[in-house]
Amino acid sequence: MPQKRGVVEDPKFTAEFKAISIKHPRAAEFLEGVRFILQRDPSAGYKWGDIWCLSSVGWASGLPLMTVFYVFDDESVRLLSVIETALM
Repeated sequence: MPQKRGVVEDPKFTAEFKAISIKHPRAAEFLEGVRFILQRDPSAGYKWGDIWCLSSVGWASGLPLMTVFYVFDDESVRLLSVIETALM
């Protein structure tokens, strides 16, 4: 089993997540899920240029729809930004 990566939040991500979590009480659950997934398999998201993204679309009912943008290497995952995701 591969070693779990550390997860680091950029200040921009932290500020954006804080603003979203004020509106969505279950946002912390979303972040816990993101950390769990990305620590184990950061390629679980979708690559968009040099940046990866992971969306909560299709996750548990009641969780906010959000997308996280990140980069990673062999040792860590860096969370760059988070946005609310709108379904069309």
